[in-house]
Amino acid sequence: DSIDKADMETHELQFLYRGGDSFHFMNTENYEQLEMDEEALGDFFATIAVDDLQAYHQQIALTLVTQFPELRNSGRWAMDTIYFSTPPGAHDQNAHAYKACVLGVWQPDVVWPVLWSFASADVADLTLGKALLDQAQAVFVPGTLRDLLVDRGFLDGAWFSALWQKGISVTCNLR
Repeated sequence: DSIDKADMETHELQFLYRGGDSFHFMNTENYEQLEMDEEALGDFFATIAVDDLQAYHQQIALTLVTQFPELRNSGRWAMDTIYFSTPPGAHDQNAHAYKACVLGVWQPDVVWPVLWSFASADVADLTLGKALLDQAQAVFVPGTLRDLLVDRGFLDGAWFSALWQKGISVTCNLR
C-alpha cells in the first residue's frame, strides 16, 4: 500500500487578537479568519525553520524603521531577554524552554519591539544579544542604532568598546 502525498498550501496570516485561550489570525489574501488554540500554535512554531523565521523578522524590522522614520530617528534602543516555555503539543511533542532576545525602540513610556531572536534557554544572553545586534546592523542604515540600553546579562567591555567604535553608545543597568 502507498500513501498519497498531502496537498500543502502556504498563506500569509496577520495576527488580529487573542481571545481567551485562542489566537485569531486573518488570511491576508482572502480575509478569512483562522482561530488557533495554544497547542495548535505551538505545533506550528515547532515546524517552522529558524532561518525562515529570522529572515521574516528582519524584513518586518526594516519595513518598520522605513515606514516610521520617527522610530529610526530616535536612535534610542533597548535590548532584553525573556524566558518562556511551550506546553507539550500534539503528536507527542515535548514541552520546551526557550529564550527570546528582543531589540526595541525606546520611548519614555514604552519600548516598541522591532527585532527578536529565539534560542534554547541554555544559550547565554550575551551570545544571543550579540547575534541579534549583528542582524540589526546588517538590516538598518548606519546611525539607526545610536544609544542602546541593556541589562547586566549583556555585560562585555570588549563588545561595548567595539559598539562605541561603530557609533553606538551603550548604557548597562547593573541593578
